[in-house]
Formats: sequence, structure tokens, C-alpha cells
Amino acid sequence: MANRNLRPVQPEHYPQYLSQDPALTLHLLQQLANNHELIAIYPSLTHSNFALSSILEVDESWLWLDVPAESLFTKRLLQFGKGCLVAHPGHVHLQFGFTAIESALQAGKAALRVPFPGQILHLQQRDTYRQRIPLRESAYCHITLAGETLQMLEVSDISQGGLGLLGHLAEQELHKGLLLADCQLQLPGCESLAITLEIRNIRDHHQAGAANSRRIGAIFRQLTPHAQAVIARYITRLERQHLQQQR
Repeated sequence: MANRNLRPVQPEHYPQYLSQDPALTLHLLQQLANNHELIAIYPSLTHSNFALSSILEVDESWLWLDVPAESLFTKRLLQFGKGCLVAHPGHVHLQFGFTAIESALQAGKAALRVPFPGQILHLQQRDTYRQRIPLRESAYCHITLAGETLQMLEVSDISQGGLGLLGHLAEQELHKGLLLADCQLQLPGCESLAITLEIRNIRDHHQAGAANSRRIGAIFRQLTPHAQAVIARYITRLERQHLQQQR
């Protein structure tokens, strides 16, 4: 039985997490290859049978895969001619489909080859992968409590499930599980988003050369599909910028 993290999901359930950025896709797949991450190969999203493999090499046109140990599965996969790949590095679910597969050679050894994907599902679990807001950008959230806007706090980091806020609010009014409704999230280059937050943790935050503040960790509650899409696009833009800086 497949590890639950290596089971395929239905991409149509997560349209906001489908990336069609070739640079980001290449970066993610190259990381899988460099770290020798295990991947699961399925003939389709509905098949329970799978085989384990890894990415041997990737370029902008092809992926070369290690031949699975199960020879009968490999034979049937080549006959079937399509399928999907699933990986779960850390706390990120990666998945893409392929419509062609063939036997090939990589560095003189037997391998499988599939076309470079046109899109990849990049699904991150909240609280495990947070994208820091760059210093050159400013993101803010207007916090509302008891029907009144209290303060504009700086957003320090964000994921597709929550965010971190920096600043001072009346400590006695805040506690884990508290819902903050009618807040306004302002991300650079994006429209203002009406959101509801649930506080998960509050702790002191110390930064060199700056006054001490508090970090408020919160998760999104009842986020609209439109807001999910805006946040996902913003995180993807930050990842793309980070990738360009690494080149």
C-alpha cells in the first residue's frame, strides 16, 4: 500500500495550486533529482497499483526515471502509455501527469523517459512551509476585533493556509483559537482581500536593531476561492523571484 503522502489527488480539487510556470516546474523537479527523492508512478489517478522510482535527470524537454524494480508493472506501464508521478518532499505534495512514456538510456543505463510536464500540482501543507515576505516589499493586515479596526500589522510570512503577523496588540484580548473576522489583507501588487483569521500562537519576536514585538501566527478561515487564488499567485511570484536570484 502506498504511503498516504504518495497517493495521487484530483488536481481539479486544487486549481489554485496548479503551476504552469516552466522555470518553477524545472526548479522543483531538479530538486527532486538532486535530493534523490522517491516518487510513485501510477498508471492513472484511479489506479491503486504503483511503483517507486526516482528522477535521474531532467531538462526542459524530458525527465529520465529510474526503472522500477517491478518488471511486470514497468511492462504494463509502457503498454498503457500514460500515468502520473507523485512526490512528497518535506511537506510539499508534487504531482503531474504524462501522456507518453518510453524506454531510454541515461548515462548508458536503462531508464524510462517522459515529456517535461506542462503543469505541476504544487500543494503545500500549512504551518510547514512559510514563504517569508522580502524586506523590499511591504505586506500588511488590518486586524479587526469587536467590530473595530485595531491596528495595521506587518505580515512577516505567508503560506496557502495562514500567515505570521508582527506588531503589538492588547495581549489580554488575544488567545489561541480567537477568530478575527473582517480583516483586510494587503499583499504587494494585489487587491485588498477580506479574510477571517484564527489565532494559533503568540510569542515574543526579537529583531536586531528594532524594537521588540510579538509574532502572531494565524490560519485562514473560510477563505474564498478568489482569495485562495490571489494568495497562491503571490506565493508563486515570490518563489519565482527567489529562483531567479539563485541563478
